[in-house]
Amino acid sequence: MEHFYEKHRSDWAENHSGCSGAWMHWAYDYSIDTKRMASMTDFPYVAADRACNMASEANAMVKADVTGITWYKGSDTLLAEGVAEGVVTVSLQVVDTFSQYREGIYSCEGTCDCSGQLNHAVTMVGYTSEYWNVRNSWGVNWGDGGYIKMTRAQNNICGVNAYAQAPALTCKPGQTCDGWENGDEEEEEEEEQEEEEEEGFDIGSDVICGEIQHFGGLCVDMDETSEMNTVLTSAGCSREFCYTTKGYVKDKATGKCLTVSDPSMYDDKVKFGSCKGAYTWDTTEKGFKIKAGEGFCWHPHGGLESPAEDTNIVIWSGCEEDRLTFQIKDTLCWEEYAGQKLGKKMKTADGKKLKSKKLDKAKNECMETKGCKGIYNNGKVFLLSSGKKLKPSKTTHSAFQVVPCKESCDSGTMKCEDGECREKCGEEEEEEEEKEEEEEEAEGDCPGGTIRCSDGVCRHEHMCH
Repeated sequence: MEHFYEKHRSDWAENHSGCSGAWMHWAYDYSIDTKRMASMTDFPYVAADRACNMASEANAMVKADVTGITWYKGSDTLLAEGVAEGVVTVSLQVVDTFSQYREGIYSCEGTCDCSGQLNHAVTMVGYTSEYWNVRNSWGVNWGDGGYIKMTRAQNNICGVNAYAQAPALTCKPGQTCDGWENGDEEEEEEEEQEEEEEEGFDIGSDVICGEIQHFGGLCVDMDETSEMNTVLTSAGCSREFCYTTKGYVKDKATGKCLTVSDPSMYDDKVKFGSCKGAYTWDTTEKGFKIKAGEGFCWHPHGGLESPAEDTNIVIWSGCEEDRLTFQIKDTLCWEEYAGQKLGKKMKTADGKKLKSKKLDKAKNECMETKGCKGIYNNGKVFLLSSGKKLKPSKTTHSAFQVVPCKESCDSGTMKCEDGECREKCGEEEEEEEEKEEEEEEAEGDCPGGTIRCSDGVCRHEHMCH
């Protein structure tokens, strides 16, 4: 039908079928092409075939123009999204039981079969968890005051979502149209506010980062729906996740955290969502277990031993089953080295050292900066360009390096100069290292190749004497 629609878009001008019925989008096409539409008062329905001669009537499209068609067809979920935005036009297969409707929630049962060809257009004006609220065109003496409540228990009842559509509207210059441009601006402001709140929400520092891989080789990715469900795919193995100290699983690309709607419900889908409202997880030898409800673990939908591509990830019992394992592949950890310095401080193109006021922020910047191998903290936090360990400094100083988790020290310990992991390392000082520290501090933010002289001015070293 889409091909027919594109090919015969001008049919409204030649043959709109009159009392024999027609497709809803022909009215939209007329308004798109003519930039106008008469009101019902000026051009009323007269139950008789006649020419489409609205040109002499006033244009009722005062604030906005119809500029396209928005489709909500293919699923009840999409249809609900459309009705939440406004009135949606739908096509139905009308049968005798539909025509005889008077009250209550209508369902097609027994000998009723409303799965045939679509033959009637109506408008959907709302819905509840139990029914669609549909406005018919047969007058207030039909049905429930001109309306019918169609059950949602039957998916796509009478083809209700097969051809659902609404006009796409664009506000005219100089007009105010709540719900279109203005509505979009308000939505953007709300999103910005949510982002600000998200930035201020502490999910902890990264513990391990990498792809999350099912034992069968497929990786965790996001599907293409608005629900942002997690799926298994062979094409998503470049997506990187981080498990944090507070138990969140964060997607680095979007900043979203993996969570569920109801942690006590079997088969609830794992989704990408706001970290602020997300449930947290424990890591196990087999994967990830939710820290709420029943403590279900990640599973491929259906519990398949060899899941197919695009299989949803859900929560289910059975956290010790090998075939349900989800683990971060090639995991990396931040390891602390007491009294050590690793490599040289990184600099920008203009010679300024890359540094940060906060350790966690520096870790994130290092992970995102090409060439960064670690971090050095001596009261100020610097990014480092190599992982080469240099002479020890004061034990109050420390360095952090990204290493494979299997090679790192346990939580609460640090790598000492002798290579052993302990809670505390012995104090070791060397004058040469302290002198180097003092010289680097004296350099401050002077341009490359210069130092800050005793008078506070940056010059080449030989010019300071």
